Amino acid sequence: AESIFKKYGLCTIVVNEDTDDSNEFWRASNSHEGRFFEPNGGPGYGDIFIVMPEQFFRNPQGHDSRFGKIVRKHILAFHDAYGQLNDIKVLFGPAIPWAAMTATATYHILKTIEKRVLQPTYLHLRTTSNRPNIMYASHCVPGQIDRLENYTCFLSSPFDFKTQKRVLIFRDNMNAAVAIADYLDSLLPPEYCNRGIVRHYHSMMSKGYQFDTHCDFTESSGNCKILVATAGESTGIDHPDVEIVCLAGLPSDITDLNQRGGRAVRLISGHGLCVLFHEKWALDLDLAEYGLDSTNEILYHFEVMFIRCDQ
Repeated sequence: AESIFKKYGLCTIVVNEDTDDSNEFWRASNSHEGRFFEPNGGPGYGDIFIVMPEQFFRNPQGHDSRFGKIVRKHILAFHDAYGQLNDIKVLFGPAIPWAAMTATATYHILKTIEKRVLQPTYLHLRTTSNRPNIMYASHCVPGQIDRLENYTCFLSSPFDFKTQKRVLIFRDNMNAAVAIADYLDSLLPPEYCNRGIVRHYHSMMSKGYQFDTHCDFTESSGNCKILVATAGESTGIDHPDVEIVCLAGLPSDITDLNQRGGRAVRLISGHGLCVLFHEKWALDLDLAEYGLDSTNEILYHFEVMFIRCDQ
């Protein structure tokens, strides 16, 4: 841990049987000054965890470890009830037919459904996740992903509140999301600045702020036209009139991309845009390292078509 910090400057947390178990230590670790185990990143957060596997589970005395409790609190499973599907099936007995329908289940959840619910001879119907009214595009940004000038393209020019499109920008870094929102707001004409036309949203804001911001963005009469958000606005939310979704940085997997891109044009007619902002290094990835030899294979695995756009 010390060598990683000295060489790379990454906050590295060691959790094993020798880790201090006192209330004082864990309260400090979760305090405002050192939220090692909270999501969304930022100063004082852990970048790397070196953890003994036993720390995820109960100790011999039958108690969850401190680390295990924090993981379960902040890193929620994908619909953890899916792990109990077999219990539900037992209640109904073997004569009841089952159908499982999901849009973005992860690979291991699909395998769980197959193993615990479906018969070996089940019929698998699969369709593309693409929606005909969404254009997918990728854009290689100049410089780094958090260069604020990269996001000026989402403001109408000259600015007109009535014609300004509703834009949802996802940036999975709390501080960066705030910086982008503040920067775009500063570019507005003076009479529109600090009026909530551009807002940010992340999990560390108060419940009242989150509620007000969400309503102001999702209601058709809302004042917020551009929302820069972390993952809290990405799943299971119908944004009525979002026309543009931007994913700032590569998503962790295709499920994230589908969920976030799918926030566009959900309840309005017309067409929307889902654009993936990425840095130049992404173009230099060696596809062979991922078992992929061509762009065609990537498109097959991703089930989504991106076009390159330079403007």
